[in-house]
Amino acid sequence: MYKKIVKQIHITLLGKEVLPIYYLIMAFGHDEVYVLGTKQNEAIAKHLKNVLKDKGVKCKIINNIDAFDINSTIAACEAIHKKHETDCEFTYNLTGGTKPMAFGAYDVARKYGARTIYTNSDKCIGLNTFEVTDLNVKVDTETIFELQGQTLKEKSVYVVEPEKLKACQDILNLMQNKYNIRIYRKLRKHYDEYVANEHVFNEFEDERTSYNYFDNNLTIIQDGKEILNITHPEAKNLLFEGRWWETLVADAIYRWANGRFEVWQNVTFSPRNQDPQEAYTAKNEIDILVNVGNKILIVECKSGKIYQENITKMNFIRQIYGSDKSMSVLISFYPVKKGFAEKAREAKLNIITSNLDDIPGRLDKIITSIKA
Repeated sequence: MYKKIVKQIHITLLGKEVLPIYYLIMAFGHDEVYVLGTKQNEAIAKHLKNVLKDKGVKCKIINNIDAFDINSTIAACEAIHKKHETDCEFTYNLTGGTKPMAFGAYDVARKYGARTIYTNSDKCIGLNTFEVTDLNVKVDTETIFELQGQTLKEKSVYVVEPEKLKACQDILNLMQNKYNIRIYRKLRKHYDEYVANEHVFNEFEDERTSYNYFDNNLTIIQDGKEILNITHPEAKNLLFEGRWWETLVADAIYRWANGRFEVWQNVTFSPRNQDPQEAYTAKNEIDILVNVGNKILIVECKSGKIYQENITKMNFIRQIYGSDKSMSVLISFYPVKKGFAEKAREAKLNIITSNLDDIPGRLDKIITSIKA
């Protein structure tokens, strides 16, 4: 006599965060998944269903739950049990949703002897036995953004380019001299004026300063002494657009990652709903992004002064693209004023300043503080 195959049914509560839901669905491979949500998180549920469909997972969304009415959740769970044969095995994920939803689902799960679980990005806790097991589900970065309803437009994976790093290091050496910074700012002003008028800034000369760019070679001479000589196809962008600092920071993060994580640069998302204001303010761009294990590290690099708008931008980006499973970091060449440092903490923004050697230790502390 053949043993009848038992169907595995997974019932999960959906709150503001979709990743804790996705982890367990992918970890246990259930035959059918029921997602209990509200009208308020209908969009999140839709993103989840689309991703699960691509993964071949059958998913049913129930989005009429009253988040603060226990009986609403109880009724939905009871309806699912009555729909299926008695040979089904049920698992409840109580990680998401409100407390009344969790109480209602737990009451039904206990009634039917179903397995109940709770999770973060690393562990799965069995609420029946209190057994804790490792959760070995790794979500690729593209899927994380799909689950959040974001569309990745462009990105580049960081690779070591020795010639580019040499040019950036030479620029760093230039910038570490306060007198040279004044010279740079004078040239940067002219560069901005040329760009604004759609001209190419290839040469400049006054009584003390000479600047020349030709055939990928950029030189600056001050009082007859050469203070910068770099050769690279991106020499002007590296110097005048702050790419030198971004490159050095990306390399420091790449060495810290040491093959554990992929380091992305120049990450751009399609503005949601084609919002022209969002596109204009460049809030859909991220300098450096690292998936540190189902959690996103978002890095902004600033080679110039920090303003309130930089903090506002990073707070927006963290909430939209990383949510609570992320941490934003601003790595600044210059020290940050005390007032801005306090505002950054309020915006859950970490600030690292000046010394590239400090980056590994600071990042270790930051990623261990990311909410699971």
